[in-house]
Amino acid sequence: MRQFIKRSVSKSGLPPGSLVHIGKKHIGKTKINVIDYDSSTLSEKELTTIEESFSYKDTQTVTWINVDGVHQLDTIEKIGKHFHLHPLVLEDIVNTEQRPKIEEFDDYFFIVLKMLYSNNKVPQTQAEQVSIILGSGFVITFQEQVGDRYDILF
Repeated sequence: MRQFIKRSVSKSGLPPGSLVHIGKKHIGKTKINVIDYDSSTLSEKELTTIEESFSYKDTQTVTWINVDGVHQLDTIEKIGKHFHLHPLVLEDIVNTEQRPKIEEFDDYFFIVLKMLYSNNKVPQTQAEQVSIILGSGFVITFQEQVGDRYDILF
């Protein structure tokens, strides 16, 4: 039996790299956490705006910026511009129906994967898309929704 993939009609006619959230709609504010460290210090904090993460870009420390919620497109666009992420990478981040993949760019790697987890409310395994930007001195992760599986790290 032939299966058909459901495509979004909201992207029809838009140029490549246009930010349109595709996937399950989540409501709520995007949550942004930062872990910043070097050989002698470690700091962890929750940020109120994505702009607060920009000061970490050119530091001598290693920084992990975790963004929970990819439905607020202005947040994704701002971090993309500041960290010089390709428009098609940003498009893939907000399309939570992406297939797992790895792409290499001049300054970073882009990784999309599905994180599997169990939910006590639903008797079957759930999947959530995780997008990872791995650059020199920084990691940026994007997850579909707040309340992720590695909350214990923050």
